[in-house]
Amino acid sequence: MVEKVNDRSFFHVARSLPYNPNSALEVGQILDVGYAHNPFFGFYQNEITFPVDTNEGQIHCKAIKFLSSVRDGAISCPTLAEKAHSIAQHYLMLTRELIMEEVRRDVAKGCPSRQSCLWVVETSSEAEYWRNRLGGLDVKIVELVLNGTIHKADAGWLLGDSEPLSKTYKNAKSYWLGEVSDRPELEILFEGKATVRQFF
Repeated sequence: MVEKVNDRSFFHVARSLPYNPNSALEVGQILDVGYAHNPFFGFYQNEITFPVDTNEGQIHCKAIKFLSSVRDGAISCPTLAEKAHSIAQHYLMLTRELIMEEVRRDVAKGCPSRQSCLWVVETSSEAEYWRNRLGGLDVKIVELVLNGTIHKADAGWLLGDSEPLSKTYKNAKSYWLGEVSDRPELEILFEGKATVRQFF
């Protein structure tokens, strides 16, 4: 559940992502975490659109209208499977995060919110695991000195595919109670003040 930390080192995997509006971290920088949406959840403040060529020029078509237009034959899309998967993944993760926040408020109100927290792990080896798992370009491990509140959780409980709604809620409760799943992927949510110490 909730734990207070003072001047303790943790590690964060920093990635360059197109939806992250924040500038790159710098040694000595102090972050105030927990007061605004983090870049991960902030991504959902944007709408998904796809460029579509029409007789009047190119337009940006919203996700569900795009799929409906392909279904109805108004738009041709040779990469439909890829785009449909991307749209389904977007809404699955949004649904997951909304449910996670609802359950947090019910069973673990004092825990940092996934919507505004900073994601960290305890050791550099755990950070290395996540760096390899997340992949991408310009991925760095950052050592941070934290003062604030943490919640240790198991990402193995997070919704990743279709399942009964009752199971999603049950797993969300297990996540916020700090229980360990049969496929654990440990993570820590933090809010408070974080100071950048060094990069790896």
